Amino acid sequence: MNGTAFTPRFAWLPLTPRGVAAFARARWRRLVFFQLLVALLAMAVGGWLVRTAFLPAWRTALAALPEGARLESGRLVWPAPEPVLLAETRFVSVGVDLAHSGRLTPTAHLRLQFGERDWQVASVLGALDVQSLDTRYPAQVALPLDRATVEPWWGAREPFLLLGFVGVSGLALLASWWLLATVYAPLAWLAGLYTNRELSWGGSWRLAAAALLPGALFLSGALVLYGLRVFGLGHLGLAFALHFLLGWLYACISPLFLPRLPELPPSGRNPFNGAAGS
Repeated sequence: MNGTAFTPRFAWLPLTPRGVAAFARARWRRLVFFQLLVALLAMAVGGWLVRTAFLPAWRTALAALPEGARLESGRLVWPAPEPVLLAETRFVSVGVDLAHSGRLTPTAHLRLQFGERDWQVASVLGALDVQSLDTRYPAQVALPLDRATVEPWWGAREPFLLLGFVGVSGLALLASWWLLATVYAPLAWLAGLYTNRELSWGGSWRLAAAALLPGALFLSGALVLYGLRVFGLGHLGLAFALHFLLGWLYACISPLFLPRLPELPPSGRNPFNGAAGS
């Protein structure tokens, strides 16, 4: 079949394999424009999710801080020795257990617990243990942690911290796309090579980069459903895995919608025939 009927003339809809294929022949700035567009949407979803699902529990925890709580010489000084759950929602819980005794049993998806010497983060899969992350309190810091001090401090800075989180997340997302496009590009190039399609190395990278956008939109939709309590944590984990698979599928299938390379015309007479007859 003639490939000219397969690929759109303009790259404008990276949602289907045919639309993704169009980016192989598009200008770089057009690809970057659509990457920024999808990244802005993903950033908006991430900011909305943090603001509506996670920050309410944090604010409730700050409002429950008692008088006399403070950090001093690398220790959390807490008025009561008993473990206490400061706040809990479906998404996140905040508690204080000075000995990390395990007596607090929250059911939230993300669990933040403060001990006497350090803090811990856990989920339904268990405690997060990252060797390079030092969760001990700094010994040189003396900090009051009562409600009257912490709540106004946080309230004045929360919008800027949220904005900073969204901005850093967007930059990290773009960097991950460019890295993954470099990994996926050889796959797209091989798919074009073995199906005899017009696909250069640069076109392979652009196609691979565009192939990541449908998965990003899919995951953004899953995050919205998670924030609306339609999806559980298991559904969100499955969606996270599937969004990588979508990138691979689009990178493999989209080259099939590019034009075929022109076939070489059959040569005329055989030059050796004349030599044999002489």
